[in-house]
Amino acid sequence: TKQLQDKLELRLAKNIYRGACNLDKIIDELLDIAKGEIGILKVTCKSLNLKRLIHEAAEYWTAEAARKGQSIILDVPSSLPYVWADKERIRQILFSLISNALKFNSDNGRLSLRARAEGDSVVIEIQDEGRGLTEEEKENLFEPYYQPKGDLGKLSGLGLGLALSKKLVELHQGQIWVKSHKGEGSVFSFSIPIATVVKHGSEDKHELF
Repeated sequence: TKQLQDKLELRLAKNIYRGACNLDKIIDELLDIAKGEIGILKVTCKSLNLKRLIHEAAEYWTAEAARKGQSIILDVPSSLPYVWADKERIRQILFSLISNALKFNSDNGRLSLRARAEGDSVVIEIQDEGRGLTEEEKENLFEPYYQPKGDLGKLSGLGLGLALSKKLVELHQGQIWVKSHKGEGSVFSFSIPIATVVKHGSEDKHELF
């Protein structure tokens, strides 16, 4: 009985912790959206090793994917150009898109995380095998507080994650878009400009972390 009680208390503690983390995330998103609306949301850009950041994001979400019976498939070339970006904000975008993809993916579905150089940018794609989106949903998905109908609406929280991701991508002079058809899953993509090496004297400034 004591062992069962301990397990119940541990589960309760975990649920409280997850709830607190989720509340912190919502508050942070609300603050960032407010900053974006009045034009004071900023990014601090450096030359960034995006390949390493993508691998870190995939590794972070692998356990959550496995818990849901899903898998994360990485398709990233052996080398990618550095991008001119804010590391923490790019991580925030990746986490938001991967979290959404896992949330709305099909049972035992795959999540594909791809990256490639394209023109003057690097394009990152997150593809799920979920139920796909309607035309109305695609048109409104990046609007703050948008709540899709049906099963997506039940899981979308305040509807800030995608709107904030869009704002952050645009602050990087990039673009974000979605391709989806009902019953065929969705592909969320965003582009970030390739870095121009910033020189201070004879030294190059890189974010190698």
